[in-house]
Amino acid sequence: METLNLSLRCRTLFEREVVERWFPLCVDPKGGFHESITQAWKVEPNDRKFVVNQARLTWVSATIAMTNSERKSEFNNYARHGVRFLLEQFLLPTGSVKVHSGEPQDRKDSEHHAYFLSFVLFAAAAVIRAGGDGVEEAKKLGRAVLKRFEEAHTDRNYGGFFDVLNARDEALVGPVIGDLKGESDIIGTPYGLKSQNTHLHILEAFAEWLRVEVSAYAREELRELVEIFLTDFAAENHSADGIWLHQLLQRDRSPAHAYAGPQGRISFGHDVEAGHLVLDAAEVLGDPILIERAKARHVEIVRFNLKWANDRTKGGLYYAGEPPMSGQPAKILNPKKSWWAQVEWLLALSTAVQLDTPADLKAEIRKATENCVNWLEKGQTDEKSGGFFEWVPAAGETHKGRPWKEPYHEARGLLFASRLLAKAGL
Repeated sequence: METLNLSLRCRTLFEREVVERWFPLCVDPKGGFHESITQAWKVEPNDRKFVVNQARLTWVSATIAMTNSERKSEFNNYARHGVRFLLEQFLLPTGSVKVHSGEPQDRKDSEHHAYFLSFVLFAAAAVIRAGGDGVEEAKKLGRAVLKRFEEAHTDRNYGGFFDVLNARDEALVGPVIGDLKGESDIIGTPYGLKSQNTHLHILEAFAEWLRVEVSAYAREELRELVEIFLTDFAAENHSADGIWLHQLLQRDRSPAHAYAGPQGRISFGHDVEAGHLVLDAAEVLGDPILIERAKARHVEIVRFNLKWANDRTKGGLYYAGEPPMSGQPAKILNPKKSWWAQVEWLLALSTAVQLDTPADLKAEIRKATENCVNWLEKGQTDEKSGGFFEWVPAAGETHKGRPWKEPYHEARGLLFASRLLAKAGL
């Protein structure tokens, strides 16, 4: 078979569009990382910083330290710089974390969100794995956050986690929601529900933490999370086309059908991200039966997206839509291509390439993988200024970096896909 050099091309994109493009530019000597970076890669200093952005760039720094021997010391320094900023500017005495550095400016800024905790734990674990001078600070940070998960966010009645607590540390479920009924939290989840997005990143963080420290609590909860994704988040209408995932569950883990947004009930990027992360979590747990179930589920998710969300002409993944129902095909309600969904699709495909699938499906997966790499190189990349467009078609984009856009997704997607594709001889 002709070698496509997909692995090398992914690694080249990683080095060029993550390592060289973002560092050391994004490192703020005053603490943490710069969040606002223009299309021309000019830093706009801002002292008010967002916890997810800071945690993700800390994770990226530690991950590069683990994969680039020549610059290991440099990136371990960036990782320590980031974890220290998280510890000093975001960690609260309760073990929760602030949304932004500085004083809260409104009600949502005062809430405590499990999504934010998950990325801080994720970052701390990576700094420990990297083994630089920030290890002890990362252990202190990670242990405090994990304890907070156990004491405040774990739903011991129904399983899973409370997405949000109010400023009084009350879980925003049931009567506690009060006047907030019908409103959404800071990441867009209606109060009282359990979001796929939040639970997915808790799963990712717990798996990462178990790579560096033994925790009976984290192990038990990770096993439950894998089960929740294999059963509760999975849609009921299995078919030959594969499977899609619910974005939202009620507190009792039943589907929250009434909360479909204007872009539909499926977030294609989150579904494919869930597929590979759940399989990774099952492998961390080391349960052979769970691993096989997760492999089968990942193949089902990939099969569904190949059928309905994959751009067979240009490559890449559409953003969101409605599932097939009553004999009608799936509907693409947002055909744009988000940068993060493209690299999650790449990693999902690269994971599926390793799995035992029928010959025709394997060929389709390989073709989609090649098309996705082509799209990232020629369609999502800004050939004039460098970096990835946030959306394609792009419309009036002014920044390469902002609070919700940093290189976490592309770092993980490109680096890990490169490894998997090399293993597959691609």
